Amino acid sequence: MNQVARRTALLLCMIGVGGVLLSALAACSAEPATPAPSTVTRTPSPTRKPTATRTPTPTRTPRPTSGPGLDELMETPLAMAAAADLEGAQAAYSDLASLYPGSVEPLLGLSALLQRQGDWEAALDYLERAAEVDPSSWEALRQWALLLEQQGDYIGLAGVYDRMVRLEPEDPDLLVARATIKARLGQADAAVDDLQAAQALDPHREYAWINVTGAASGARQYEAAIEIAGAGLEAHPDAAGLLMERGLAYLSLGDAERAMADFAAVIDHDDSHYSAYHWRGRTLIALERYDEASEDLQKAGELGVLSGAAGVNQAYESMAYAADAMARSDVNAAFTYLAQQVFEYGSRDALLLGYGLVRWRQGSVSLALDYMDSRIEAGYIPALYWRGMIYADDGQEIKAVADLQAFLAVRRFGPDVESARELLEEIGVDPDDL
Repeated sequence: MNQVARRTALLLCMIGVGGVLLSALAACSAEPATPAPSTVTRTPSPTRKPTATRTPTPTRTPRPTSGPGLDELMETPLAMAAAADLEGAQAAYSDLASLYPGSVEPLLGLSALLQRQGDWEAALDYLERAAEVDPSSWEALRQWALLLEQQGDYIGLAGVYDRMVRLEPEDPDLLVARATIKARLGQADAAVDDLQAAQALDPHREYAWINVTGAASGARQYEAAIEIAGAGLEAHPDAAGLLMERGLAYLSLGDAERAMADFAAVIDHDDSHYSAYHWRGRTLIALERYDEASEDLQKAGELGVLSGAAGVNQAYESMAYAADAMARSDVNAAFTYLAQQVFEYGSRDALLLGYGLVRWRQGSVSLALDYMDSRIEAGYIPALYWRGMIYADDGQEIKAVADLQAFLAVRRFGPDVESARELLEEIGVDPDDL
């Protein structure tokens, strides 16, 4: 083998071309070199000493060994929590929170664990920390808002919604959500601003005005409800829902005349609106206009039974109040009317309550209470209110207070609630002391 071929084979062996060339190298090393004839004077190469044959290692570019990421590491505390090892899961989440201080996932996991254990304060702390670690984390803000809502912390919730709106200022649903919280806090102007901004982004927002007005009333912020409904009616003048909500807010505040005007406006626009007839009838009772009240309430009953489940339930109540209005001038007519309704629709709770009201107007307190007792045992909540009223009228204040407080523990807002609260205050009891 000539010198060039020998060098080529040796070079291939050094760079690890393959096992076949290793054999060629062994053969080359054993064969004596025969110099090729040349006319050119060459510089002699240094003589190599034979060495032991070694398997060459291919040259590689060093790379770090990949390890598990945060997503994979999170599987450990998740599995522990699923297996009810809450202590181990909490320790694992805490370790990950230290290892990944810029990540919200371990903090959200800790909050979820603490909620599972009922430690709401600590859970909220972790959600707040998550939002501080990553102010753009929508999931951290969403969970924080949800827990504050569950805890009824509307002031804190408003602050979280402020952050969310800064991230997504053109999300109309988010603006409506913040308006709802502002309404519950009685901040009517702020709620109206958000609703108007939402409507500018999406003109089809009539339902939002109704819902936010209802949220204000639900928090007994009746003045705010009236203001929000008024602003909504400027954009949606024929919105029956807004007129109903405002009318109920007026009635809850004892402003029967303005309530009447709103209910009448609904009826003028839609003479089949059974709920408007119901509440106008009840307002007329408050104004002691009993004949007119009876007519409206009978109409509400006739329309309500044709309108589905919700309408049917209110229809039976309308019939009971119609009988109550009749009984102020003609008890026999009231009994005859109720008997006709029971014959047609059966012994419904509200109709039996109507019998109790008529007995009360008749002066038969014991019989009236018997009817209320049976309805309360059946779980009919309005009977608590009326039994409390009957007890108070009969001078049995201790029993009246017990019933009215039980009623307020279930019902939180509306005309009957405000009437019950007013009566408790007259007796000398704080209505918030339940």
